[in-house]
Amino acid sequence: DLNAEERPKANFPFYIPKSDTERVQAYPGVIEEFQGREVYVTVKSDGTSTTIFQRNGEFGVCSRNLELHDTPTSKYWRMARKYDLKNKLFSYGKNLSIQGETYGPGVQKNKLGVKELDLAVFDIFDIGAGRYLDYADQQNVISMLGLVPVQTVYVGKFKWGSVDELIAYASTINYPNGTPAEGIVVRPVVEARSEALEGHRLAIKAISPVFLMRYGE
Repeated sequence: DLNAEERPKANFPFYIPKSDTERVQAYPGVIEEFQGREVYVTVKSDGTSTTIFQRNGEFGVCSRNLELHDTPTSKYWRMARKYDLKNKLFSYGKNLSIQGETYGPGVQKNKLGVKELDLAVFDIFDIGAGRYLDYADQQNVISMLGLVPVQTVYVGKFKWGSVDELIAYASTINYPNGTPAEGIVVRPVVEARSEALEGHRLAIKAISPVFLMRYGE
């Protein structure tokens, strides 16, 4: 996911989980695990995965798989500078990782149709505690750092009875410019582990068939 202006500095930090969420079709047992739980559903921004972190005075910026050097044209570092995250994270003082999607011109055909690159944050990982923040804490930290969260489209009891129902719901979601959204991500309001996902974090994505048909991806 890198081009010439993104210069790798190191491998992705071992103390931060990568932001890969599995598709619900591959793990239908997750539907059962979600029953009765309070969840939040966010829109999947069609961009490039971006991780920005501070740990013990070290500040870093990563693509999906690599930590990157600070270059003027790096879209990942541009997001860190746009939101002054080095200063904000140092003054906040906790060892934290911010994970989101960088989207806009020059990224995945800019399906959201925006004029400039931006960052939509979907996770805050507390490196010190080794856990993702629950939804309420996550939203507070995003707001406190002056960042923009990914769009939440539903908060409440999980209400889908099958994989097909969840995918049908995903296919009704559009970006603000009216184009079909790539899909949705479902997570519990209070973080949990999943047996269906072999002990990993309970979280699943549903990709919209309307999006797949339109973009042939």
